[in-house]
Amino acid sequence: MICTCSILQQARAGDLSDDEFLNIFESRVMQTFYDGEEIFREGDAIERIYCIHSGNILLLKGEQGGHVVDSIGPGELLGVASIFSGTRWSTTAKATGTLLACSLPRQTFMMLAAHCPALMLHAAEQTCRRLDRIEMAMW
Repeated sequence: MICTCSILQQARAGDLSDDEFLNIFESRVMQTFYDGEEIFREGDAIERIYCIHSGNILLLKGEQGGHVVDSIGPGELLGVASIFSGTRWSTTAKATGTLLACSLPRQTFMMLAAHCPALMLHAAEQTCRRLDRIEMAMW
């Protein structure tokens, strides 16, 4: 099976030993979410970062579902900016259709980030593209 996790693909290129990489691989959790299911809620503690394999996520802001801020799809990471900027999610995330994602604990991702500059560059590029999309939607 081909690995579609952008976190693991970038990690493999880092300076991790085989044992460190295996520990990261084993700490990830594959999850399936169904249409309308919440992945996390605005204000929840940030415990994991997500890599979307298939399906989409709507990011919502505000009470009772609020308004759509952005949509995240396959290959994208979810949670990078939130991990570095705070300890709580700033939006609610809901699956649209069936969603397959893997997630890593926050601490594992932070350790990985210290050993893998390519992962951080990848994450920064995605975060900037997401901010551009949000800004364009505002106008």
